[in-house]
Amino acid sequence: MNTDREKGADGLFPRILGPLEVALNRLAANRTLTISVAAFLINFYLVSAAFFPNLSEINAWDEATYVNGGRLLLDGHWPRLSNSPLGNVFYALASFPYADTALWLVHSVSLGRVVLFALLWISAMAVAWQLSDLASPLIMTGLLFVTKIPVSILNFPSDPLFVAFAALGFSQLLAFYRTRSVNRLWLASVFVGLSAMARNDGLILGVALIAATLLLTLRERNFWKPLLVSAAPFVILIGGYVLFYGLRTGDFAMGTIERTYDNFEAGHQTIYGGAGEINPVLEAKLEARRVFGTAEENRYSVFRAILRNPSVYLQRLV
Repeated sequence: MNTDREKGADGLFPRILGPLEVALNRLAANRTLTISVAAFLINFYLVSAAFFPNLSEINAWDEATYVNGGRLLLDGHWPRLSNSPLGNVFYALASFPYADTALWLVHSVSLGRVVLFALLWISAMAVAWQLSDLASPLIMTGLLFVTKIPVSILNFPSDPLFVAFAALGFSQLLAFYRTRSVNRLWLASVFVGLSAMARNDGLILGVALIAATLLLTLRERNFWKPLLVSAAPFVILIGGYVLFYGLRTGDFAMGTIERTYDNFEAGHQTIYGGAGEINPVLEAKLEARRVFGTAEENRYSVFRAILRNPSVYLQRLV
């Protein structure tokens, strides 16, 4: 039989160990955060040369186009949904401080690369933090520190914007799975909507988010509520922009089909063996039109183009 002293001791230890465990967990979390921030700063310094390109090192097909699109946006010229309105808004903000300088293009690109690099780190770590019950976030920290991917995609601005917001959306979906807070779903839908405004691939992610929400809540009585929350911000963002652009220009088309076909032609570069004396991307597009026909002939249908010459297309897959 336990004595009163033993009973007192049994009650004392949980009262001490409980708060101590909480404090240790917070300390561990802070230590992980401190290590991750330190790794980011060191990595930023090591790759900093990539953030400050010369004029000749700027990607004329992507970066320069988006910076110019940002300046046009400041003049009131908005792009179609398929032409990355988020990318144009991003570079409108990046170019605004340098609007009156001679090297506005270089400075805008530099600021854009710095912000995009930070966004990639933040979004990846957000996912890692939601998976911390399965693995330490420091694993993601190590991967980000050693991989070249965050730097290699900086001169294709729509890619890091898409990846970052898609990852943030995924982190919020994971948070909803853990907490069942519909506010997390709301944020997930907003982030996925922004990813779709960076690249039209995000339209597929929007459908995937709604489907994932349905699977996670189907057995619940009021499953339609989280389903509505997961869909509404995404639909409002995409539909709202299409409506906004259409009312301004009279063109309510998203342009997704045309953009998809343009990417299909550019993808021919993977097997094109030309000299690239003019420009590898441009020459690959011209070769794709010779092999698969023009966009007008195929009515902007990638499937119709592939059926014209399936053997050549299969070479891309191999």
